[in-house]
Amino acid sequence: MMLYPPSQYLISVVMPCLEHLRWTEQNLGIVLAIIPYAMSESSHEVSEPFGPYQMSHEQHWAIWDNYLAQDAELASRVRGLASQHRFIDNPDLELSLNAGYATAIAATGLQAYSNQTKLPQDIFELAFLWQRCINHNLPIDVFMSLYPVLKDQWSNIAA
Repeated sequence: MMLYPPSQYLISVVMPCLEHLRWTEQNLGIVLAIIPYAMSESSHEVSEPFGPYQMSHEQHWAIWDNYLAQDAELASRVRGLASQHRFIDNPDLELSLNAGYATAIAATGLQAYSNQTKLPQDIFELAFLWQRCINHNLPIDVFMSLYPVLKDQWSNIAA
């Protein structure tokens, strides 16, 4: 179970993270707020989950090695969200202890796996991209039920 409801996670973690990364995609923010909650509702056991997005060590390192290493400015912004000492000592633990950093890695992971210069704008394409490329256990039914609520919330905040 998530510590915060998805709406609070959106406001307190996701929106500040995306602002820090200079990304403004509304649907990306909504997806990133729903995924941790939906994953916590999943009955699937994950052998090596790190953080609210339940990413593996291999995925975490692949995002750094294959995507962030190619974009020094974005890598610097993502690294700026990590704690100074913990990141150096145990980068995977940073996914579990730092929600902002975990969100930045999840966002860049979606971008990396999309194989496009821009992320898909369709919310469901983003959810299926996550399920296909990052975590197959994302319960799409939970995801779909939360989307309308968070879309309205985002609209109210942005207004």
